[in-house]
Amino acid sequence: MGNKRKTSGTWFVIRALTATLPFASIVTSVTPASAVPFYVMASATTTTSGNILDGQSFTNTTPQLPQFSASAGPFHATSSGNFYGFDATSGTVTELGAVHGFATVDAQSTGPAGGANATSQGQWSDTITITSNTLAANTPVQFLATIILHRAITGSGATASADVTGPFGLHLLDSLSAPNPATSVSLVVNTFVGQVLSPTSTLTLSLGASGIAPFGKSAAVHAENTSVFHFEPITAGASYTTASGITYVPEPASIWLAVGCAVVIGAARLRRRAV
Repeated sequence: MGNKRKTSGTWFVIRALTATLPFASIVTSVTPASAVPFYVMASATTTTSGNILDGQSFTNTTPQLPQFSASAGPFHATSSGNFYGFDATSGTVTELGAVHGFATVDAQSTGPAGGANATSQGQWSDTITITSNTLAANTPVQFLATIILHRAITGSGATASADVTGPFGLHLLDSLSAPNPATSVSLVVNTFVGQVLSPTSTLTLSLGASGIAPFGKSAAVHAENTSVFHFEPITAGASYTTASGITYVPEPASIWLAVGCAVVIGAARLRRRAV
C-alpha cells in the first residue's frame, strides 16, 4: 500500500505524585494544512501560582517540524510551604500518526489561594495521495478512517480532559466532568483515485486544580500510548501513498501495552509496524 517504511518515536511515561464504533460518511474536500508536505509539533506547559512567592512555570512549544517525531517536556512545576503544596507535570511526544502525552496536577492548601495547571498537546499532518494499480484515475473509492484514544482520566475536585480532533472531522472528547467511555471513532471517507488529502490530527490534555483555601484537588490524564490514526481501503484495488512514506495501518495489539504503575520519567523506543 503505497510507499512503505518503518518509523520509531520516543515517548514519556510518568505516574506522578507517587500516589461499537460510530460510522459516518464524508465527501472529502481537504485544504493542505501547511506549506510542508508533512510535519509534527509538540507542546507542554506546567504552572504553579497564586498568593505565593515560589510559583513556577515551564513551557515549550516546537514549531511545525518537517520530521518524524518531536517532543516537549517532561516538565515538573512545584511550590510548597507550611500551609500549601501545588504540583504539576506534563510531557508530549508526537509521531506522524500518533500523539503520546500525560499531564497531572495536585493542589492542597489551608492558607493561600492558588493552584496548579498543566497542558500537553501534540499535532501532526501528512499528505496522502489516493492511488490504484487496477482502477482508472478519478474512480470513486472509499477508505475507513479511525482515531483511537487510549487514556486514563482520574481525579477529584479538579478539571481534566483529553480531546482529540482527527482528520476528516473525527473527534473524541473525554473529561472528569463528562466521562466518555468510547475509545475510538471512525468514518467512511469518499474520495477518488488521484485525489490529494492532507490529514491533520491534534491531541490536547488540559488540567487545572486551584481555589481559595481550604481546598484539596488533584487530577491526572495518562495517554502515553495514544492517540493513533488508521487509514484503510474499503474499495478493492484502492491504495495510497504518503509524503512521509508512512502507511497508517493498525499496530499489532502487543505494541500498545498498559502503562506501568512505577514512577518513570524517561524515554522508550516505540516500534511502529513495518509495512
